[in-house]
Amino acid sequence: LGSAVENVPISFKGEDATLSGDIVDSWQWDFGGLGTASIQEPSYTFTSPGVYTIILDVSTSQGCNDRILASLVVANSTEATSGIGSISSVCTGEEVK
Repeated sequence: LGSAVENVPISFKGEDATLSGDIVDSWQWDFGGLGTASIQEPSYTFTSPGVYTIILDVSTSQGCNDRILASLVVANSTEATSGIGSISSVCTGEEVK
């Protein structure tokens, strides 16, 4: 899955790659034990940095089941700046001018 930033919603997308005549009729997402969703394309906001295991369980109309696991690294939403006399931070990707 890659990486994300805390406190920023991240979108997930389940792909239906079933054969003709079969469809995914159940999507069950688990966001590292912190929340769940039961739709094909949910979003979730992680409020703390860390490495999370994302689980997607799917079931099809013909009774097939599958589980997909992926790791997601969630980074801090701010970075401390250097060379400034007081404690300060800016959002990732922004500059102090």
